[in-house]
Amino acid sequence: LCPVFNRRAFEREVRREIALSGRFQTPLTLIFIDLDNFKQVNDVYGHAAGDSVLLKVSDILLARTRETDIVGRLGGDEFGIVLAHASLEDSRRKAAQLAAAIDALEVRGEEGTGLTPVQIGASCGVVEWSAGQSPAALIARADQAMFAEKARRKAEGRALR
Repeated sequence: LCPVFNRRAFEREVRREIALSGRFQTPLTLIFIDLDNFKQVNDVYGHAAGDSVLLKVSDILLARTRETDIVGRLGGDEFGIVLAHASLEDSRRKAAQLAAAIDALEVRGEEGTGLTPVQIGASCGVVEWSAGQSPAALIARADQAMFAEKARRKAEGRALR
């Protein structure tokens, strides 16, 4: 469906990047992205509209990351990006740019359908790999960071509208 790695391939690439980062002692970060209001798109507009959103998000991520970055769909409405040779601060800035681009997405019905537009959003968790940390632990930490960001966005009224 999406022109990005699936979860299995993404995890394989994470293992490879961790090995390289450990060997050459270079920074490695992971951005974990969860789409806000995606279930509402499927519920209101159907799965074809949801698939279209996933493709648009994939295109945004691929267009706004480096060729060497690894972009994957981890499942449902979750995406991951591995950034080799990127500091935590640079990766946080990149995550904010990606979230802003995704936040601009809106799903609308045809004129006269009476369907409520659905604003898409993105909550991003960003973490840096630590020596000895497994790929699963890195992804789990990024997932936890994403949930903290989602809670913050919700408290500010910017998510889950």
